[in-house]
Amino acid sequence: MTIGAPVIYSSQAYKASDGVLASPMTLQLAEGYNPNGSALFLLYFNLAAVPGGGAVPLFGQLVPGGASFSWAPIDVSSAGQEGRKFSIACSWGISSTGNVYTPSASAFWVDITGRRLT
Repeated sequence: MTIGAPVIYSSQAYKASDGVLASPMTLQLAEGYNPNGSALFLLYFNLAAVPGGGAVPLFGQLVPGGASFSWAPIDVSSAGQEGRKFSIACSWGISSTGNVYTPSASAFWVDITGRRLT
């Protein structure tokens, strides 16, 4: 796969889950805010649509309550490549657990920047 056009996604409001892109991409930067009083997990899925509860994420990050986050991953499987690859598509969801998706009614503001993969 080669790197293509930019992907610029914003939830544009507080959301509990959303799809970013329904095709392969590399996530280069994820930023946002957890306005809730407790820490929650932001889980990323290699799927076009957010799956149901019990799904295993590609990866995730714990975001403290009342905190902003900024994460710029490096893909260690591809020397020199910035970003985390999603071979199918990219979606995300807020979860109360980190290893398995336990959908939360709580919402985050999420902005994602990356590149399409062709």
